[in-house]
Amino acid sequence: MAEKLVKPNRWRRRLVIGASSLALLLLLVALLLPFILKRYIEAHSEEWIARKLTIDHIVLNPFTLTYGVSGVTCYEPKSEEVFVSWKWIGLRTDLWAGFQKSDWRFKGLRIEDPYFHIVQQADRFNFSDLLELGSSDTTTVRDTSSVRFDMEDISLTGGRIDYASDILRSPVSVIGLNATCTRISSELARMDFVLGFDLKSGGRMDGSFMIDTETSAYGVNAHLRSFALDQLQ
Repeated sequence: MAEKLVKPNRWRRRLVIGASSLALLLLLVALLLPFILKRYIEAHSEEWIARKLTIDHIVLNPFTLTYGVSGVTCYEPKSEEVFVSWKWIGLRTDLWAGFQKSDWRFKGLRIEDPYFHIVQQADRFNFSDLLELGSSDTTTVRDTSSVRFDMEDISLTGGRIDYASDILRSPVSVIGLNATCTRISSELARMDFVLGFDLKSGGRMDGSFMIDTETSAYGVNAHLRSFALDQLQ
C-alpha cells in the first residue's frame, strides 16, 4: 500500500520540477537573452554593416508572445549623423508553432516614429553598400515554397524621411507619415495600404494604393493639397 502512494508522489514531484525548470528557462529567455543580444549587436554592428548601432531594449517575451526592439539608432558610416532610427518595432507571434509547422502567423505589427535619412548621388544612395552586401554569395538558396507567411493588423505612425539629392536644390522632408495595411500574406497576392503625410516644405498627401504581385498590377488613389512647387526646382 505504501508503495502505491510513493509512485504518484514521485511523479507529482517530477512534474513540479519540470514545470519549474521550464518556467525558469522561459524567464531567462525573456530577461537575459535580450540583454546579451543587445550587447552583441552593438559590439559588432560596425564590423557587419560599417555603421554604429545603438539599442535601448530588445523584448523577447514567450509568455505574452511579444517580440520587438525599442530605441534603435543607426548612424551614417564614421559619423554621428542618424541614418535610420525608430522608437519601437514590435509584433505578436507564436514562434514555436511557426517552427513546427513552417506556418508563420504575425499580428499587431507596430512601427512607431521611424526616421530615414536618404542621400542620392547620381544612381548611388547612402544605403547602396548595404544592398550589395553578400551579392557575390553563390550559396544555394533553400526552397521556401512550402513556408506560409501571414501578417495582420500593420500600422506605422509618426514616420519622418529626409531626402537629399544632387538633382534637387534643397532636401525634401516628409513628416507625420502614417500608414496601415490589414494583411500581407503568402496566400494572398493582393495588398492594400492606406497612408498620409505632410511635406515640411509645403503640401499634404492622403491616399491609398494596391499591389497585386500575381498580376503585376497596382492602383493608386491619392489626394495632394497645397503643394509647394519650389521644392522640385
